Amino acid sequence: MGFDCSITLEGLRTAENQLNNAARKVSRTLNCSDVAASSGEVADRLTLAGDTDIAGAMVEAQEAKIIYKANLKMIETQMEMEEEAMDLFG
Repeated sequence: MGFDCSITLEGLRTAENQLNNAARKVSRTLNCSDVAASSGEVADRLTLAGDTDIAGAMVEAQEAKIIYKANLKMIETQMEMEEEAMDLFG
């Protein structure tokens, strides 16, 4: 028996790449010196980050998390189905 998990693994890789892209966008905008800045300065930097859309990057990261969880659940379900099939026919 066995299942082909290549599509699910590709989904995990896609989510990982999306999360890495979001992290790069945020890290290009923020740096350690922001910690010492006042909250107003940090807020300005978050909203006026030039080419980088922090809110968009955060949405992208959240989306990656959801995609990753969905693909993990898919693998879990496939494994459960395989176990049940083995019990029935095994």
